Amino acid sequence: MLPNQFRLLFRDRRVIDADLDNPVRRPDLHATTLAPHSCVTGWVSFLVDNSGKPAYVVLTGSSLVGWRVT
Repeated sequence: MLPNQFRLLFRDRRVIDADLDNPVRRPDLHATTLAPHSCVTGWVSFLVDNSGKPAYVVLTGSSLVGWRVT
């Protein structure tokens, strides 16, 4: 799992990558190799301006997974 695999997707199709240099909350998610049936927790930070509300957090990788931002 890599924190740079997370992105914010806006309704107008803008995409913002995770801010890896300035984590806001601890523990921040760091590069991790996961064994089968295991998990890891950590925060991923994004630097967002006030030009709109994100619609989804997207995890890229072998498949596309997303969570709606409410």
